[in-house]
Amino acid sequence: MNLQKVDKQVILDIILPFLRNITDIDFIRYDFSFLNLMDLSTNDNLQYFIEDDKVLWLYKGKQEQYFMPLFRGSPYKTNHMVYINENKLSLNINEDYKKRIPYSFNFLSCNKEFYEYIYCAKDQLDLAGKTNRTKRKALKSIEDLDIRYYLGKDVTSELIKDIKGLLSIWKDTFGGLGRVGSWYSRPIKFMSQNLDYMDMLILAIYDKQGQLVIYSITEKITNNSVALTDGKANKQLSDKYYSLSKAIQYLEVSYWAEKMQREDLYFYIGSGSGFKEAETSGADKFKNDLKPCKKHIINVLRTSRKSISTLKSKRNLFELP
Repeated sequence: MNLQKVDKQVILDIILPFLRNITDIDFIRYDFSFLNLMDLSTNDNLQYFIEDDKVLWLYKGKQEQYFMPLFRGSPYKTNHMVYINENKLSLNINEDYKKRIPYSFNFLSCNKEFYEYIYCAKDQLDLAGKTNRTKRKALKSIEDLDIRYYLGKDVTSELIKDIKGLLSIWKDTFGGLGRVGSWYSRPIKFMSQNLDYMDMLILAIYDKQGQLVIYSITEKITNNSVALTDGKANKQLSDKYYSLSKAIQYLEVSYWAEKMQREDLYFYIGSGSGFKEAETSGADKFKNDLKPCKKHIINVLRTSRKSISTLKSKRNLFELP
């Protein structure tokens, strides 16, 4: 996509008034060279230009104006990140980058490969305060469960059978919602590949009866970012596991943060927008706790946090393979 410039008067008349309602923005820098941007409501790519090498302005037509921070470079320089979702903007992986990393980004959604939510590892490892009460409760709910870590080379036929059984429950529950067939086949297709060479993790939690409660598949996609490729919870289990996605995402980030030895680790999650009950998906349950700090902004990092080391008394939950 070529960089586009607009008249300065457009900035003065439209964009700056919009920005006056947005405060406390801290920009980090990220390499956009392998990304396109698209409007999910129309599936159109958006034009953009760079102002002072810090801000990415997006625009479409004369009536609709979009704004988003520009992230460039690595490593990240600050501890804050914002994501604007008012107009359903999303990062869209382009074909050239997929060719360079052919086995990543392939199974993120049914028809599009995109991430709608970006979280900081520091935020996901934070257990302090009222905001993280549900996360603490979720971790407590799995204390007596069987938590298993599988690397690509460790995937067994038994695990695949258990995941197929869980997915069958999803098919029965949401069978009339159109895209579930793709959801069902995606993780099976993923695990049918040769996973030995992939830097990925399958995390599976079983109950005392040996029934699969929840699983997730995460992949390392850059030197400081990890993506949730797929994940499902057993819809037939007790309500005590309602927020289990918070617990499993905590375990995922704990694993990757320790393995990669990075504090500036970022976690990419899709929105679950492929079926009508998206607000009940695990990813959406998690992101709903990150309330917008302003009308158009979701701040995805709180500065107060506790590290993994604060949970040494529960170390059995977080032992890595």
